Amino acid sequence: MGRLKKEIQATLKENKDLREEWIEAYNKLTRIIWVKFYKSSTKYRKLTTEEMLTMYDAINNGKELEEAYEEAIQNN
Repeated sequence: MGRLKKEIQATLKENKDLREEWIEAYNKLTRIIWVKFYKSSTKYRKLTTEEMLTMYDAINNGKELEEAYEEAIQNN
C-alpha cells in the first residue's frame, strides 16, 4: 500500500506542476493582451500551455491578436 500511495502522490505532484505551468503561461498571455490590445483573454483559456506561449511570442514580435491566435493553433 505504501508504494501505491507514493506513486499517486508523484502523479498528483506532476499534474500540479503542469497546471502551474499553464497558469503561468495564461498570466503572461493575459498581461500582454491587455497591455497591447486592451482586450479580455478569456477566449484563449482553452489553449494548451505551448499554444499560449506561441501566441505570447507572436504578439511580442509585433503580430496582431488574431494573427497570433491563428499561428498558435496551426503550429501546435
